[in-house]
Amino acid sequence: MQEALCLRRTLKGVHASGFQEEDIKGSWELAGQELQDLMHISRARKPAFILGSMRDEKRSHDHLLCLDGGGVKGLVIIQLLIAIEKASGVATKDLFDWVAGTSTGGILALAILHSKSMAYMRGVYFRMKDEVFRGSRPYESGPLEEFLKREFGEHTKMTDVKKPKVMLTGTLSDRQPAELHLFRNYDAPETGREPRFNQNVNLRPPTQPSDQLVWRAARSSGAAPTYFRPNGRFLDGGLLANNPTLDAMTEIHEYNQDLIRKVSASSQRAWTRCSQEPTLFQQTMLGTDPQDGRWFLHTHSFICARRAT
Repeated sequence: MQEALCLRRTLKGVHASGFQEEDIKGSWELAGQELQDLMHISRARKPAFILGSMRDEKRSHDHLLCLDGGGVKGLVIIQLLIAIEKASGVATKDLFDWVAGTSTGGILALAILHSKSMAYMRGVYFRMKDEVFRGSRPYESGPLEEFLKREFGEHTKMTDVKKPKVMLTGTLSDRQPAELHLFRNYDAPETGREPRFNQNVNLRPPTQPSDQLVWRAARSSGAAPTYFRPNGRFLDGGLLANNPTLDAMTEIHEYNQDLIRKVSASSQRAWTRCSQEPTLFQQTMLGTDPQDGRWFLHTHSFICARRAT
């Protein structure tokens, strides 16, 4: 079971091109009351996902955070996350078990994964405006790529940090129709569906998470047409999943189903292996009456299961 929180940018008229701090001054003033209301409500009655994260006991269900795309409008998401952190006293990374992001939301998802504070990311976005969004569209990709390498490391892999689980959306444009791809910091669940690259020799399989560079994943998820050029075969994930909530919940369901299948298969193999190898319980069972035999068989099965976990 999962609880999902989707943060969507709501400011209108804030554009990546020609973005200035004074452009959003009035918008922040309008949004200020909403943020104060959020803080008031949070202090009065903290949401379940915050209360669950603040307790010491193990949570009974996962918390999912979804961050949608929208360029520098990600500043709105940052401000909301800052308010949530202040209300809970807990870092965003420790509040959620899963984080999904598209485009600018993908950059923020990676920032959360790498323990970057939201106050720091607010400054990063203002620097990004000066360093990346220069000239006319489409913008040069070089400044953005250098910016991402500096923030996340040139050689950092997606699997270098395991928790929380993170997924970024991207659009594979080398096929018709285009296909959604998830950049993960964990192995993709096995769904039983045959991948399209197995059906077409012209399609290359995606890079495995253990080999996927973080900055390239961020670059691919944010390759918005007319803003930046494609990153190889990848375009902005917002073309297919600007709000990644439904795709994230589907991914978590498939991940859980795959985990159940693997645990079940592992337990079955453990029992088969143990039952085929003579043990003290089996030898004793052979020399006892059926009543004792059944009791020893049960004990034998229990020990095998405990050893297999």
